[in-house]
Amino acid sequence: MSEERTLVRSVLLIGIAGDSREGVAEQIRLTLRRRAKSRRRRDRLSQRLESVLFAAGPAFDLAQHSSPPRVSILTYNPRLFAVCGVFPMVVIRLQRGGANKRPFYHLVVADSRRAASGKFLERLGFYDPKAPQGREALRVNMERVKHWRSKGAQLSDTAARLVRQFAKKAA
Repeated sequence: MSEERTLVRSVLLIGIAGDSREGVAEQIRLTLRRRAKSRRRRDRLSQRLESVLFAAGPAFDLAQHSSPPRVSILTYNPRLFAVCGVFPMVVIRLQRGGANKRPFYHLVVADSRRAASGKFLERLGFYDPKAPQGREALRVNMERVKHWRSKGAQLSDTAARLVRQFAKKAA
């Protein structure tokens, strides 16, 4: 069992014990004796846990707390740092499909924060760069593209090129 799991189990014992510090420390030692693989690792983990327990001083008395203190770990959230002008919310882009060495692309409307192959709002067409002669290689629903553009959707470079190519072919 890894050190982190052992630490977590031992810290959970603190909340279950509802005992004095010495009682909790003894329960931690017993848990570590059963869980740790080597004596040196057990001693090191025991010292780390006891230093955490007793470093708080008299302000943290385990007998008064029925549950262990909550520790919040803040993770990076890219949405908090997004600038509205730089990152458009809705984009029209290509989503790859098909087999290995046989690409096939769907023209989709998606949230810009989603993965390129993730969830999308609407499928607007397709592009098959390896289509044989005589088969349709590109289809775009121009009405829906205009609708999404009016709502503020941004076209990716390749999607814009394909939309222009389809509009020129249709005209």
